[in-house]
Amino acid sequence: MEKWREPVDNGANAPSDAVTPPPALMRPVPAARDRLDSTHLAAPAALIPELERLRAAAADHLRHARAEATLRAYRSDIGAFTLWCRRFGLEALPAEPDTVALYLTACAEQGAAIATLRRRLVGIAYAHRTAGLLSPTRHETVRHVLAGLARERGSRPRQVSPIRLPQLRHAGCHA
Repeated sequence: MEKWREPVDNGANAPSDAVTPPPALMRPVPAARDRLDSTHLAAPAALIPELERLRAAAADHLRHARAEATLRAYRSDIGAFTLWCRRFGLEALPAEPDTVALYLTACAEQGAAIATLRRRLVGIAYAHRTAGLLSPTRHETVRHVLAGLARERGSRPRQVSPIRLPQLRHAGCHA
């Protein structure tokens, strides 16, 4: 059976003519919380299997947090960054902001699109976050190098013309 907890009237903050809220606004309190009885609690050692089950479930949720294609792209991007760093004797994890800025510049010089550079930054940031490290991709140097590259290339998102109803009808007939 549930009891209803009345709102606390401490008198200091409430005006003297304060009214009690209607029962619909009162919160239910489970009967188990009214007692200071701890006999229903299990010993910590008995809870270890439950914690292990919860850990396994949490790990399963983590595996499903990102699509496999996304994880594959992250692995590819961090792999390319790691190889580039090894070539120049630089640390990939944790990476310095200057290292990431140089990497972006090298990729851009090889013809990588701005969208590709942004995706590679996301992969580098993801690798740092999953390792429990601060991401160098948010550093001012990295952001300004990317902005400069985008500005030099004049890369704006391409505006696609809308599809018209006759085109849509025609496409539906051939599907």
